[in-house]
Amino acid sequence: MRVGYVNKVTSWWGDGILKGLGVPGYADSLASDYNIIMLAFWFCGGAPMDVALLWQNIGDYGVGGLGANSKEIQAAIRKKFNDNGIKVIISAFGATEFPTTAGYDAATCGKNLAQFVIDNNLDGADADWEDNGALEQGVGEQWLIDFTRAYRAVSPDTILAHAPQGPYFSASFYKNGGYGKVEQTVGADIDFYFIQFYNQGDTSYDTYDELFVKATKGVFAGTAVKEIADRGTPLQKLVVGKPLVKSDATNTGYIAQTDLGAWAAQAYDAFGWHAGVGHWQYSSDPTGKAIRDASGPLLSKCSGGKCA
Repeated sequence: MRVGYVNKVTSWWGDGILKGLGVPGYADSLASDYNIIMLAFWFCGGAPMDVALLWQNIGDYGVGGLGANSKEIQAAIRKKFNDNGIKVIISAFGATEFPTTAGYDAATCGKNLAQFVIDNNLDGADADWEDNGALEQGVGEQWLIDFTRAYRAVSPDTILAHAPQGPYFSASFYKNGGYGKVEQTVGADIDFYFIQFYNQGDTSYDTYDELFVKATKGVFAGTAVKEIADRGTPLQKLVVGKPLVKSDATNTGYIAQTDLGAWAAQAYDAFGWHAGVGHWQYSSDPTGKAIRDASGPLLSKCSGGKCA
């Protein structure tokens, strides 16, 4: 997979929106550079914001020639994505909403997100849940489990991804198991994890070994890709997420895209990992060069890209 989050666009009118969303035929990047586009962010507690709100009401933003209203325009854009092998999904929560701590019902939240996907011509959803306090208190796991089950009850056939921070897979820090417990319980309902291997302080995931083989730095040691897989999460569900440029990171975790590409190919040779890579965020890669640098060496090993 080659995943890109879209949280902002450089133009909020007409064809400039389509370019900012990465729509084939409008964007400068090649259609095949990314195959998952995530639109941020939907919330349990209110209306979506940023690009998610734009998508919901895209008929109000001067996009011409694709339909008479938002639903028709959404469907036309989605078809352009899908015809080029790209899925477009909505991302929920982010660092703006902590739904478990806020007291939102998990089942209601999951059902509402699934209905938003259905109502807005999307291929699925991503749970970018970053409610650290809830996980530390031991209540986050059950909330995520109930949320996932509720989503699948409404939308059994669409994509459902989760975007946990790397430390959430710690085997020792979280008393109720963290994301290992989530995977053990409802992993069959989660298509892949976009793991945020950045902004984690001393656990910086900034060398090949620290990112892919054995994380030894900081509080959250033991959360490299292979270590997570060795504890039971399928290797090919673990997409490596990184900031695209230094300014997309708040603290640690940034690495050069060429390094990420070389390390991804090395992990494929060493233990067969080929889940793919992804970035926060697409607006920093308008030509697609960064994702090509990050994924190209891996794709070249995968029979023309079929395995990633």
